[in-house]
Amino acid sequence: MEKVKNTVIVWGKDGYNALGLLRQLHQCADVVFLLVGRNMNCAARSKYCTNMHQTHTMDEGLEWLLKVFSGATSKPIIITTGDIAAEFVDNNKHILESLFYVTGTKKQGLLTKVLDKNFMCQEARRIGFDVPTSMKCRWDTDISSVNYPCLLKPDKNHSNQHKVFKTKICCSKEELQTTLNTVSRGSVFVLQDYIKKDADALIYGCRTYSGKVIIAGVNIRTRWDKGGNGSFGYISGEIPETIKLDLIEQFLKEIDYVGLFSVEYAMTRDTAYFLEFNLRNDGTSHYFYQAGVNIPVIWILDTLGLDYSAFTKRVPERRVFMALTDDYINVRKGIISKSDWTAERNSATVFRYKDRSDMAPYYWHIFMEKLLSIYNRMRTIIKTN
Repeated sequence: MEKVKNTVIVWGKDGYNALGLLRQLHQCADVVFLLVGRNMNCAARSKYCTNMHQTHTMDEGLEWLLKVFSGATSKPIIITTGDIAAEFVDNNKHILESLFYVTGTKKQGLLTKVLDKNFMCQEARRIGFDVPTSMKCRWDTDISSVNYPCLLKPDKNHSNQHKVFKTKICCSKEELQTTLNTVSRGSVFVLQDYIKKDADALIYGCRTYSGKVIIAGVNIRTRWDKGGNGSFGYISGEIPETIKLDLIEQFLKEIDYVGLFSVEYAMTRDTAYFLEFNLRNDGTSHYFYQAGVNIPVIWILDTLGLDYSAFTKRVPERRVFMALTDDYINVRKGIISKSDWTAERNSATVFRYKDRSDMAPYYWHIFMEKLLSIYNRMRTIIKTN
């Protein structure tokens, strides 16, 4: 396709979210990777990373953007890869939106409010989503009425606060109290009933400036890596009946959100339990791209008033997804045999890092995993001695 005149800025940390965007966008536009923080040699190693600028903080990134692009003849487009970047753009919308196309709620400050998972769950429940019983929780919250097992997770990502865990399952009052005794006094959490799920589901899509919601499909995950991220499953255009797309549209309409998004669910046989909205590009976006749908490009073309009717908007056929080296931990745990895992690996066509035309990030990931494995073995040896 012919490139648009507008520069696209991918703003956030170095990870497979940014990597996926570089792979999806390189044919559409000239792309700048505005890296915040450490170079993790993931997206930065991609052959599609041809223009990168690194800053230590979001504020430094804003200063650089205003300096470099304030005189641009074609309005650049900013796509964020994480909640912290999305919230920063929201808080500086009054500065950015006259010079850039940005994703977010049209009302400044509303995105920041919605990114609080306690507020998000309340709104989702009000609209009609099935939401696990939830409550706001701090270190000194009364937990006498909590059901067990329960799930504890931070209310949101904070740029000035270290996240001690992504999620924590507590099976008893004693375990929950012990966990709360270790967190900082300023931390706020969502405390939910634990759902014994069969799978995770993630819906990915975008909402255009005209209010149209485009859904690429669903990523169903039935195995997880050591970080709790889905590492095996499939991508499909067929949405489970328990996931109500009209509720997604209503939620996005009420907050008047424009941009890329995803919605996460815990799936049981009868119910899709709402977990959260990600109101920015999702790290799984390039899974859908590998399955035939390029949502970021569709959103960009719509934003610029260009025709995208020739682009596929829904995944045409089911594709097997595997995170390869990350999923292999399930063999080590005995969850799946090596022979069955190998057969599934051979059937997979959608990957987290691997791309035959851009292999450097994948090889680096393998190298780092081996290095970490050696380090952990050495620590074990030292402890036992």
